[in-house]
Amino acid sequence: MLFATLYGLASGITAVIRAALPLQIFPAGAYPRASAQLAVPLNLSFAAASPVFTAILTSAGPHAALWLARVISIFAFSALLGLLLLHRRTLRLQSP
Repeated sequence: MLFATLYGLASGITAVIRAALPLQIFPAGAYPRASAQLAVPLNLSFAAASPVFTAILTSAGPHAALWLARVISIFAFSALLGLLLLHRRTLRLQSP
């Protein structure tokens, strides 16, 4: 039950962020185009993830699939940390 609740919360937050984030980054006039350009790679990666992961799982086994998931998670966390540091640096440069 806890997993389903947390998954639902994360899914809802992701949907809201995916819709609102381009509006914060791009001007309102450029929002539709920017949103569409951001959606294409996201949707392609969602579509490709299951078949690719299944192919790795069946050809290389579960250990390889888990290692791949671990490496991708570390890369995603590193990218998030890099964005956080970049944001803090930008805020520091903008403050008088």
